[in-house]
Amino acid sequence: MKHLTALCGLTAAAALVVAPLTAAHAAGEPSAETSIRLAADLDQVDTLNPFTAIFEDAKDVLEYEYDPLAGIDETGDYGGILADDFEVDGTTWTYHIRDNATWSDGEPVTSEDVVWTYDAVLGDKAMQAANGASLANVEKAVAVDEKTVEIITKAPTPLHPGILPIVPEHIWAGIDNPAEFANDSDVVASGPFVISEYKQGVSITMTANEHFWGGKPGVDKLHISGFKNKDAEVLALRNNEIDMLSGLSSAQFDSLKGVENVEQYQKTSQHFWNVTLNPGWKTTSGEGFGTHAKVLEDQAFRRAIGQVIDREQLVDRVLNGMGSQGPAMVPPGTPGGFFTELEEEALPQGIEPAKQSLEAAGYTTDADGNRLDKAGKPITLRLMYNGGDTANTATAEFLKSWFADIGIPLELRSTNWDEMSGNLIPKGDYDMYIDGWSISEDPDYMLSINICSTLPEEPATRGASQVGMCTPEFDKIFAEQHTETDPDRRKVLVTEAQKLIYEYGAIAMLYFDDALGAYRSDRLDNLVVVNGSPVNRFSIAQATITDTAGDGGAESGSGATGWLIGGGVLAVAAIGAGIIAMRRKQSADDRK
Repeated sequence: MKHLTALCGLTAAAALVVAPLTAAHAAGEPSAETSIRLAADLDQVDTLNPFTAIFEDAKDVLEYEYDPLAGIDETGDYGGILADDFEVDGTTWTYHIRDNATWSDGEPVTSEDVVWTYDAVLGDKAMQAANGASLANVEKAVAVDEKTVEIITKAPTPLHPGILPIVPEHIWAGIDNPAEFANDSDVVASGPFVISEYKQGVSITMTANEHFWGGKPGVDKLHISGFKNKDAEVLALRNNEIDMLSGLSSAQFDSLKGVENVEQYQKTSQHFWNVTLNPGWKTTSGEGFGTHAKVLEDQAFRRAIGQVIDREQLVDRVLNGMGSQGPAMVPPGTPGGFFTELEEEALPQGIEPAKQSLEAAGYTTDADGNRLDKAGKPITLRLMYNGGDTANTATAEFLKSWFADIGIPLELRSTNWDEMSGNLIPKGDYDMYIDGWSISEDPDYMLSINICSTLPEEPATRGASQVGMCTPEFDKIFAEQHTETDPDRRKVLVTEAQKLIYEYGAIAMLYFDDALGAYRSDRLDNLVVVNGSPVNRFSIAQATITDTAGDGGAESGSGATGWLIGGGVLAVAAIGAGIIAMRRKQSADDRK
């Protein structure tokens, strides 16, 4: 258990962080325009194509540009967005597009735009990367008149089919391969802002859409600066160089307590962290690929080593109590009451229960305490994690200690998400890795990426599958919940689906971390709190800059985060109680 205090106490006198050049550069560019200054890990913008973007940083940007017909509205419930009203009759969902809905180039939004969008996605598997699984029950979209469209589903469904971001037909119909369209310049969209400049990995500038159906936004532009780590973002917020932050660790959140003009928020988690185990990847045709410890192909072994995780201790020591724990993957903050403790199915957690399960499954130890496979050879496992985040780093150290207690050496590999998601994971070249996912208004998507059809079609290629799971029983339960319209019956089916994922054993839950963030209360006014968070599309659309806003950051040139050293920007600062100077991981919301 050595080093755990240093890693998990999360206190230090000062932090050494690397801030982005964009923050310093922006600070020296006075402007009469009003703008909201945001931060993101722009290296995690996989694409700005609304149909193929997977990572959360990209989805955040796209949400400011493209409206769906309906979704979570300002009340926190499902309602109309691009459509002002809708109704459902059996398998027919009718949406009434707002009369004043207009594209940013002045053209009206019509039902034909909706039909083209749905036809394009339903007719091309490559266009289904972001939302295809949620549209599995959609048969077609039909234009009734210029502002009325019907979406016909194959069977009655509890899932609102109007969630797809709508694009303008007069722009996209002329694109030869829409799935590969970069969509990072000359953007035409219906949302409050559209991209006017994109510097990959560095910055994104978005300009207010004067034709936005909700009225001209409260500011002229959004400036999104690229940051390599969250500590640098925290420092920039303190120095009045950015206006709002989300995805903070508990230590970063604590460091902002009492900071003048900084308002914090904490929201019950809709996000989870887990250890993903490699059960042996296969293609849709059954061809195996990748490298992994063969013991992980044994479901009993996977479930047993998952028992070693002390989730309560992780919430206490890693999250400083700002979260919760449970065995299944739907977080407690997810709407609809789908969170479950799996009281009857959940195995006991701890070192001793894990040892007992391993012994019962035939995995004994030698005289030195080394856990042996069924051929009598010592077991060693590899664990990857994105080393840029204190919580991930601390969790990895806990896991190493616990696995040692059951006789299995754990080889830690601190890496980054680019390498993991772009190379190692698609190839199946891992034993285990620490992973995080967000669930929005419904768990259907998280369930859908565990059905057989989401396996990759070719070895070592990117499929939609979460862990390579493929069982007929799960596929059947998923299909049933996907079309069950009775809320109580659907809860039963979703719980059953979560149980099957839990029993498969390729996902070992760590914890649900609450959503933590902060914003500059001296700069921003007219924010909208939706489900406990002021960071949302509605806040961005209508927020204004206060009359008393300070002269910091991008609009004044004062308070630069650091100074230039060898081509980078280096800053040393005491941040509240302090944030440990170690490599950080990107925001917890990078996966969806």
